[in-house]
Amino acid sequence: MKEKTFGIPFAIGLLALMAVWTRTAIADDVKVRRVVEEAPAAKPAAEPVKPEVAAKPAVEPTKPEVTAKPAAEPVKPEVAAKPATEEAKAETAAEVAAPAAEPPAPPPAPEPPGQRESAFERVEAQLSDAEANADKTLQEQWQDRADPLASPDAVPGGKITYAASSPPKSLNPYLDNNVFSYQVFGSLYETLLGSDPLTADYAPGLARRWEISKDKRQFTFYIDPLARWSDGKPVTAEDVLWTFNAVMAPESQTGPAKVALRTFLETPPEVLDRLTIRFTASEVHWRNLGAVGGFEILPKHVFEGRDFNKINNEFPVVSGPYKIAEHKEGISLTLRRRTDWWARSRSATRGT
Repeated sequence: MKEKTFGIPFAIGLLALMAVWTRTAIADDVKVRRVVEEAPAAKPAAEPVKPEVAAKPAVEPTKPEVTAKPAAEPVKPEVAAKPATEEAKAETAAEVAAPAAEPPAPPPAPEPPGQRESAFERVEAQLSDAEANADKTLQEQWQDRADPLASPDAVPGGKITYAASSPPKSLNPYLDNNVFSYQVFGSLYETLLGSDPLTADYAPGLARRWEISKDKRQFTFYIDPLARWSDGKPVTAEDVLWTFNAVMAPESQTGPAKVALRTFLETPPEVLDRLTIRFTASEVHWRNLGAVGGFEILPKHVFEGRDFNKINNEFPVVSGPYKIAEHKEGISLTLRRRTDWWARSRSATRGT
């Protein structure tokens, strides 16, 4: 019974407590609902940010600028339009066809090889003739022309002294190639050609005149009939030929001199007459005239039969303006001016 008595009040209290709890729960539920209802209402206030993100489409109007590129493509119709018209096609065809009409312009079609060669030969002949005429004119001007560097009031005589470093082994520059020997030898012996004192062009030497063939390979020299050796004998074409052969002989120790003259070995020099000799070069070269016209000529009748390698310091017969007066080997060398030099009669030597 006690349990029953206790149970009724407990049940009543429990019911009261449940009523209170239910009310409280309902109230809390209402609060929760309000919060939930208020929260969605509040969220729209924060969501305006989304329009900013969503507002990006507002920037997208620029896309038409990007997509507007096709608007520039109408240029293509211009390119494509060129062949579109028949007139344009005709113009294009004319442009392509125009060069085809030009070849006939240069009149003669390709000249036959023979004709080209003959034209070249004509031009070359004209140049050769012009050079020959110029050379002839210069020779005429050189003959008997007074030396412009010489004083007409000059009095022959006097003395001049040169200092030499060491005496050469030989006064023959064909054997001992040095400046001192060349200076001495050039005062004793002459070459076929000389040099103009002003222009340095070739001028008459032992040869009064010379000729060059059109092919520039043959050189013909005409020795001055007045040219004489110091013993009174005439200078002849045989002297020139003997000197050339002596210098070019295999046994002669004249190496440097052979270099420029070897081109005249293939066709031996030809003596045409007593005062005329012709040299023929194996190749055309600008130095040929200087080589054949610039080697000193020795008297055949004096040195023939002698060993050329031993012709060093004794030169009893000469053709140049000086002769050896005294030679103290290793000490001094004295040259004396020749009063009987054959070229004293030339205008070019007056005052020298």
